[in-house]
Amino acid sequence: MPPTVGTEGAFILYSGARDLFDRVAPVLGPIGRPHWVGEDPGFAALYDMAALSGMYGG
Repeated sequence: MPPTVGTEGAFILYSGARDLFDRVAPVLGPIGRPHWVGEDPGFAALYDMAALSGMYGG
């Protein structure tokens, strides 16, 4: 498990229905700061791949 999980340094990307995210975000907070990136269900994966490409030069 990554060492930042459960700390202030962790964040997790979520996408999909905003109203659902708003309801569950308080429960998700202890694992990592929840960050909603948009309504399209694929946006979280897209943002993740973009971040990894930037870090690893993909």
